[in-house]
Amino acid sequence: MANGGIIGPTNPVGKIAQPKTTIFIANGTLSTTACTTKVDVTLVAGGGAGGSSLSTCIAGGGGAGGYRTITCVAVCASSPYPITIGAGGATNTNPATNVSGNPSIAVLGGVTYTSCAGGGGGTNLAGSPGGSGGGSEVNRPSGKGCGTACQGNDGGDGPTGQAGGGGGGAGAAGQDGQPGTGGYGGVGACVESYVTQGGALGAACKLAAGGGGGTNNTPGNPGGAGGAGGGGQGGPSTNPAPGISSGGLEGFALTGSGGGGGGYTPGSPGAAGGSGVAIIKEKGSATSVSGMWSMQDQYDAALTGCWSFASPFGEVNVLVIAGGGGGGGSGGGAGGYQFNTALTLGTGVTYPVVVGGGGTGYPGNYPTTGGTCGVDSTFGGPDIQTITATGGGRGANPGSGGSSAYTGGSGGGGKNNPAPGPVCGAAGDTPALFMTQGNRGGAGTISDNCGVGGGGGAGAAAVDVGCQGAGVGGVGGAGGAGSNAWPGDSTLRAGGGGGRGGYPDPYTRCSPSFPSKGGLGGPGGGGNGVSGHDPAPQPVPLSKTLGYPGTANTGGGGGGGGTNPQPFPDASEGGGAGGPGVVIIQYPGGPAATGGTITPIPGCRTQHEFTATGCFVT
Repeated sequence: MANGGIIGPTNPVGKIAQPKTTIFIANGTLSTTACTTKVDVTLVAGGGAGGSSLSTCIAGGGGAGGYRTITCVAVCASSPYPITIGAGGATNTNPATNVSGNPSIAVLGGVTYTSCAGGGGGTNLAGSPGGSGGGSEVNRPSGKGCGTACQGNDGGDGPTGQAGGGGGGAGAAGQDGQPGTGGYGGVGACVESYVTQGGALGAACKLAAGGGGGTNNTPGNPGGAGGAGGGGQGGPSTNPAPGISSGGLEGFALTGSGGGGGGYTPGSPGAAGGSGVAIIKEKGSATSVSGMWSMQDQYDAALTGCWSFASPFGEVNVLVIAGGGGGGGSGGGAGGYQFNTALTLGTGVTYPVVVGGGGTGYPGNYPTTGGTCGVDSTFGGPDIQTITATGGGRGANPGSGGSSAYTGGSGGGGKNNPAPGPVCGAAGDTPALFMTQGNRGGAGTISDNCGVGGGGGAGAAAVDVGCQGAGVGGVGGAGGAGSNAWPGDSTLRAGGGGGRGGYPDPYTRCSPSFPSKGGLGGPGGGGNGVSGHDPAPQPVPLSKTLGYPGTANTGGGGGGGGTNPQPFPDASEGGGAGGPGVVIIQYPGGPAATGGTITPIPGCRTQHEFTATGCFVT
């Protein structure tokens, strides 16, 4: 025969089909590989919105979207399968209607699998049924929404004279309304077992599908806590204490969690539910084989990509960090932070690596031209889902006429503004990913001569700058802390940039000991901010009005800068640049691939560090 002979059982070969996991965060199509015969599915629907409140109504929390795990679903190789991701229930502004979420649907092998929409929280009504049921409004002792068997749990009741019930979660029922607090949302369920690659988890477990908290009935107290896994907190009763939201909080996106019930204020809306997610793990016809195989059999399998040697890498550990946002007057947000601790890679495969650059700081031509956001970093290939980290948001231009901060992996800090109230920092984790990639920037202050906000970090949001009073040259906000959640090392990365501070008097500015009132950069590479400008034409050392850059290859945000009135503008003024990102790949054993800077690391492992765009070739 043309390909005669046999491969014996003692030879180091096997008929191996590499598993592949795809995470759907929006509608799409699963295109199975040439070796796929079965799939495991986790399917989470959109969560229900919390109930809307009136002066005579205390509302229930939204129920989580239905949560299903289906194993060993038979499918065809090299075939398309439609996946629909349910949106969360929209913000509820109607006092006579409950707003449920939307179902998630996977059509696989000729069978339609549906996770039911999360039930809406009660609004002058009982909670709606759903994947998990919505919590009841108050004064309905038997008003909970029912959950769907094998997908979720019931919501909580709203006992007479108490508070709104919590929405049900995938792991537990919602709590009944309690004296002095809304019912807690039911806890979610763990999705870790199906998430092994493609921008997935490094933590032991990610919870999803938590229920929303119910509205409180005691003045000054917060509402019921949202269920672990992304449920939104319920709104408080009238006259909330300082720092407590006046309404419910939204369910987290991509978790299918319920929104919190609205605050006990006329027209207070119920918070939106979180959108759903689908996680699909493809499985080949065999993961290992023993015995004897003809050369023809091996040859035919190789042609379809279904025969390979076992991966020499073991479980590959990957960290992807985007470039940090450039500083404005406020600090730039850190680059997005994504990692995977159990990635399976093939042999003889080229995996493109893109390392995002840091954003530029604002150039100082106040107030019209801003800096730029950081650039995305990616790691992908033909047999894995691309891991993408989003560039950090740029800081706002200084002064009341400047632009607002931008969203990103972590958001830029808020500007200052003489108009009423501080200006909020920009949101992080935008766009939302299944693994949260960053946090919001800090808010600025009301006066032109006060400190402004720091950029968000991968590990923490930037703290809002407190009201410092008009004309007070206060300190700028610190950048949010970076993260070392990736287990490949203990290094903090992706800290937010510090915000610009207020300016001291002209005489102090001219002294050699000129003090900086800029906010500190977040630990993990965030650049420090500097003091603001002085309206009088005073000579200022160049180093005192240019924000500090984020540290290279940490994705740190740039620090907020001042302006130097003489000359105007020039290179001595402006925000600091964001730090470029980085991609790091680790695997057991000695070097078995090319690309990046290759070094041995403790534990008999090899590391490839990419500080610039390139290719990882196995």
